Amino acid sequence: MTEKSAGRTASAPLPEEAPFIFEWTAREATALQAALRMTNEGYAEHLGVATRSVASWRARPSMVPRRDLQEILDAAYALAVRDLHVVRRFLYALEHGHGSVPAPERGRREATPPIVMAAEMELMRARIAELTAELAAKEQQS
Repeated sequence: MTEKSAGRTASAPLPEEAPFIFEWTAREATALQAALRMTNEGYAEHLGVATRSVASWRARPSMVPRRDLQEILDAAYALAVRDLHVVRRFLYALEHGHGSVPAPERGRREATPPIVMAAEMELMRARIAELTAELAAKEQQS
């Protein structure tokens, strides 16, 4: 992703129902990488950042990337959430850990993060819309 397309000066707006991320942590950035199925090198190129930045996120999942990286991640996320499969993989990586995304500690129950709840609600809305459309089509056939 180039500097211009990454939205450093103005980010593209997220779809209204997309899960909202107020502040990125390295763990969420790595989960997005896993959801996009990208290598460190590919993800770094996609974001227009150094490969060492992406690699450092894996080692320090609680790190909060600096402001310019927050904007780049926002822009990449805005493009990614248009694909429901990417959203599902993102949620899975956050909840269960995947590859190098650290899973939440087992045995200790944590509150569900708001981003996960919002994304799950979006998935439910999409499924309800699909079922409603199917029902309407069946009613027209009858």
